[in-house]
Amino acid sequence: MRILHVVECWGAGVRRAVDALVVAADGDEHHLLWEGEETPDESMFASVQRLPRGTLARISAVGERTVALRADVIHAHSSWAGLYARARKLPAPVVYEPHCYKFDDPQLALPVRSVLRGAERILAVRTSAVFVLSDHEEQLAEGLSPRVPRYRVSNSPTVPITTPQTSAPTRVVMIGRVSGQKDPGFFGRVARQVSAIHPGLPFVWVGDGDAEGVDTLRAAGVTVTGWLDAGAIRALLDGALYLHTARYEGFPISLLDAAASGCAILARDIAAFRGSPVETVTDESDAAARVMTLLSDASAFSANVARSRAVLSGTSPAERKSELAAAYTEIVRRNVGERQRSTEE
Repeated sequence: MRILHVVECWGAGVRRAVDALVVAADGDEHHLLWEGEETPDESMFASVQRLPRGTLARISAVGERTVALRADVIHAHSSWAGLYARARKLPAPVVYEPHCYKFDDPQLALPVRSVLRGAERILAVRTSAVFVLSDHEEQLAEGLSPRVPRYRVSNSPTVPITTPQTSAPTRVVMIGRVSGQKDPGFFGRVARQVSAIHPGLPFVWVGDGDAEGVDTLRAAGVTVTGWLDAGAIRALLDGALYLHTARYEGFPISLLDAAASGCAILARDIAAFRGSPVETVTDESDAAARVMTLLSDASAFSANVARSRAVLSGTSPAERKSELAAAYTEIVRRNVGERQRSTEE
């Protein structure tokens, strides 16, 4: 099967998600049309082409590339790519994977969220299927258009699964783009509160992004490493407590990597994690208190690690490969059937 991936935000979690998807669906032929902060590994794709400048030009480029490749499926990743792939009718089914809906951002004003939700509802008319990462994301997709099929295609960890940790954490780590969505201010405030009681415990943010956010983290005593490769991330997670502070999410690969590394995990209480075994915290004070508990209470630490490891259920590469194969096959089959019925009518 020939799949054209369209990505406007190539980098960070989306890059890792697409790379993992290509590895999982290794029996298919993958092509990439992209723009973003990082540069793709061209060896992973049958072809790589950069998106041109301008929205209209990008919409045209998706159509032209679809025709030139005779793509079987267009897989649009995140909101802008979702616009480029669904702004006009294309000769192949469009799979939309939001990687978290922007209108789910609680910091946005309600009128802005309503406009974004309305735009997604309009674009759903040209959506053949939606790939979702959590119960919450599936509910959002269903609310936009009940007629569009939804497929749960889980993210997978990008580091090897190791033995669960048994000793108290030696650092607190967060992985993600330094941005409003990931809320570096929250992480920095937790670092300040914990450091006032337990000075010397390192707080580390893996990633880069907004300069103001980076300054906020460093002012709170947090080490900001920039982006690291999988080996360096794995080494940093060894012996770490993972604290995920995002305001809203799909379901982050970084948290799965922490679970695979045997870490204790705390995550902000947001809709994406409800129904999952991950232990959540309500605010900065709650997070700081839970960090202190996990540092000092061996039984609480062991219970958290066990819960965190359970997050990996259903996320193995083999399970993801099976999910993808079934989803792509059914999407293409349904599209062929719809075209045949349209011709007969």
